[in-house]
Amino acid sequence: MNTTRISTAVREIERNTAALKWLEEYGPGLRGLDKSSIGISVRPLFARSSVGSEEAAEVLEACARLGIMELVERAIENCRNTIEIHRQAIIDEAGRALEDRS
Repeated sequence: MNTTRISTAVREIERNTAALKWLEEYGPGLRGLDKSSIGISVRPLFARSSVGSEEAAEVLEACARLGIMELVERAIENCRNTIEIHRQAIIDEAGRALEDRS
């Protein structure tokens, strides 16, 4: 049995469960918040010294604020999928341990 895989899965389930709870509770309230109520930061690491990098980041941040509800929906779905993947990993490891005992 791979206990490291199980421990990692448990941590990811806990992390994603906490995120999911917050997103489901507070995510809908993000709709329509003005610039002073929500901050989304974009920090280009590629070509960040190039002309226009700062302006591109500002445009991306504005677009992200406008699309916040779509981001929340995607994040909720991602959390649910990640939780399920890690639950299955734990089940698989437990199954392998039982097979090894036989």
